[in-house]
Amino acid sequence: MNEYKWKQYFISPFKNDQICLDTIWDSAGNRTTSSMSDAAFMGTADEHFKAIVDAMNAVLEGKEPPMKKSFGHPEYLGSQSAAVVRFKADGDEIDLDVRGWGYLTGTKKLDPNIAAAIQDDFGQFIVDCINLINLD
Repeated sequence: MNEYKWKQYFISPFKNDQICLDTIWDSAGNRTTSSMSDAAFMGTADEHFKAIVDAMNAVLEGKEPPMKKSFGHPEYLGSQSAAVVRFKADGDEIDLDVRGWGYLTGTKKLDPNIAAAIQDDFGQFIVDCINLINLD
């Protein structure tokens, strides 16, 4: 895997929100993802969201990624405030919004082009982690 640029802004380990598992937080309390997909609201993709976080932490800790699940063909789309990781969970298409645009451009006061590169790098990291645990 690449040496990711986002590591100085989003701090591992990552965790799922206990109520909305599609929301992934870093250890500094920054929200890194959320989803407006129906499967996220209904809870039908919860195991997929947990698996993504487990894979992210395993990669960063140099451990073997855990459970394998079917994710279809995950891809990273968009940039800036419209950035998403798209995958499938039990046949449902999921758009996992990659967050942090406001944090990077507001709190951190980064140039929008630099913030976009960091956010895109983080979104690709999520796709790379999904691909490590993807059964498809």
